[in-house]
Amino acid sequence: MKKLLLIFFAMISLSSYADVECAGVPSAVFAGMHGPSANNTSYWVTIPNVATLRLGNFDNEFAKARFTLALSAFMSGKSVTIRYYAHTSCTQASQDKAIPTQMGIR
Repeated sequence: MKKLLLIFFAMISLSSYADVECAGVPSAVFAGMHGPSANNTSYWVTIPNVATLRLGNFDNEFAKARFTLALSAFMSGKSVTIRYYAHTSCTQASQDKAIPTQMGIR
């Protein structure tokens, strides 16, 4: 019985993490932000009515791929979809400067 309860609570705690999707047509794509901080070495995308979202550091290959997707969506006027694991909102992901776990163009 104890093992069953342990498994039950483990499943609840693992499923308590949220999965948030932030989507829209980018209005701006940045390589670095002006100012004296680590943000200067990151890629960013702004999605109107959603947030300005960090895509990762310059030295990361996945961040370069996410930047390319964001730039392609920006240039073509297509919607970009960015997903975060363990965040409850796009605002929280932006404030935490979280790195996306999935990204695509629609």
